[in-house]
Amino acid sequence: MFSYSNSSLNLGRYSCNVLMLSSIMHLLIENNGIAGRRYKGWNIVMDTNYNQEQKNLSRESIVTALIEVMKYKNFEDISITEIARRAGVSRMAFYRNYSSMTDVIAERLDSMYQEYSQLLVQSDISNYEITRLFFYYFRQHREFITVIFKAKLTYLMLDSMIDFMNDFSNYLICNIEGTDKADKYNIRFVAGGFLNVLMLWMENGMQESDEEMSEIIGNRLSSHISGVKNI
Repeated sequence: MFSYSNSSLNLGRYSCNVLMLSSIMHLLIENNGIAGRRYKGWNIVMDTNYNQEQKNLSRESIVTALIEVMKYKNFEDISITEIARRAGVSRMAFYRNYSSMTDVIAERLDSMYQEYSQLLVQSDISNYEITRLFFYYFRQHREFITVIFKAKLTYLMLDSMIDFMNDFSNYLICNIEGTDKADKYNIRFVAGGFLNVLMLWMENGMQESDEEMSEIIGNRLSSHISGVKNI
């Protein structure tokens, strides 16, 4: 038979209460995003830098998990619960970062085009370099692009490419003067061409080097664009 002193019982109750309170506070913070404000007499201060790092880590984990599952499972058959579990996050954490799994792909693509644009910051960059860097960059992300094509989500890639070219168009040196309407058609023409060439190149196993692809495509691009302005 076990016996406890009053002091040990009180200590046990105290420890349980602290643990329970800590869990409740953590849950409140997670569910309500409480940060740096007073809640029922408790001053909750959270490190915003830490929060951002955690958010970035969650997002990266979700993207990685989705890419891995898309390798062997149809996109339409993948559930958010499955991705959240594989990423080691809650469904709530998923929805704090993304509205849907399509949103995960679209945002990743937007981020990739932003990274690609950073490669074009050289002054007076030629068409040869624009196209060479395009194929160089997407070769590095072959795995991700492959699962997008497999899942028939190329429309997301086209949308991102058009958005990128719209944003980047102010930096392009165009050979043809045209109206705003003509420019919109021109951007879609170039974006569609790049995407279809990328698809064919990947389907053929990327046998041609980045330099070879640049020689092939750069000449065609010259009828529309002659380079990039100093950014």
